[in-house]
Amino acid sequence: MDKAVLKEVDSGPDYGLTRRHMRTYRCYADMRARCLNPNNKAYKRYGARGIKVCARWLESFRHFLNDMGEAPPGLMLDRIDNDGNYEPINCRWVGWDIQANNRSTNRMVTLMGRTQTVAQWAREVGVEKGVISSRIKGGWPEHLIVSPQSFQAGKSVRPRGGNKRRAMQ
Repeated sequence: MDKAVLKEVDSGPDYGLTRRHMRTYRCYADMRARCLNPNNKAYKRYGARGIKVCARWLESFRHFLNDMGEAPPGLMLDRIDNDGNYEPINCRWVGWDIQANNRSTNRMVTLMGRTQTVAQWAREVGVEKGVISSRIKGGWPEHLIVSPQSFQAGKSVRPRGGNKRRAMQ
């Protein structure tokens, strides 16, 4: 148990919210630190970008808990709009797979009228992320970028190690 967190919750407006709310409180405290503390390692991706915590949640953990509920096991706090603030209409509890797709560093790709991350396309069609990225970079047609077949569009494939006969001559 984190004694600093227990001490924080055992006083002030959040008195009485202790051990059974520990995981949810940790999510709350981390959210505040990312947005408010310039010394936090994640501050540059949150507070420095203008991401804020709503006034109601800044006022007390109890308000956050009332709005969001207890953190379900295995889920984490996520902002629906990655550029939006931490507030009830923009936050939810999600699993790692959804949270990982909602990052500002993800590359979004629109193919055949649908926009997804490269990782989502890779999972959907059963192709490695690197293969899809290479195909996009190589200017492949959309229908081939997401093809599960292993081939190169109109190019001959050289065996690994190059042409050993030429190297020996």
